[in-house]
Amino acid sequence: LCSEDPIDVGPCTVTPRDVLSKVLETILPHQDKDLVLMRVTAIGETKKVYELIDYYNDNINMTAMARTTSFPTSIIAQMMATGVIKERGAYTPERVVPGRKFIEELKKRNIIINEK
Repeated sequence: LCSEDPIDVGPCTVTPRDVLSKVLETILPHQDKDLVLMRVTAIGETKKVYELIDYYNDNINMTAMARTTSFPTSIIAQMMATGVIKERGAYTPERVVPGRKFIEELKKRNIIINEK
């Protein structure tokens, strides 16, 4: 569905990607002000709870979902580029991303994770 190769559909030529994009635009709200809620509970020798609430940013017209997905991706890419993350290859973030530094970087972007 994400192919950009044109296909003939009756009298029209379209790409599957364009069709998918139009369908998603009509069924997924993208103009509304949103918020993202996250709670992670980790239980081991102790119990830790991490919570995040992020809101639509009126100043830059950016959704909370865009902020909480794109900023972490950017932070991790910058950590790789600057050598903070030294491992190369396919790793899960929890194995190679320094958690405290990652949370500090999110805070600089006004995404606050509270630890309980």
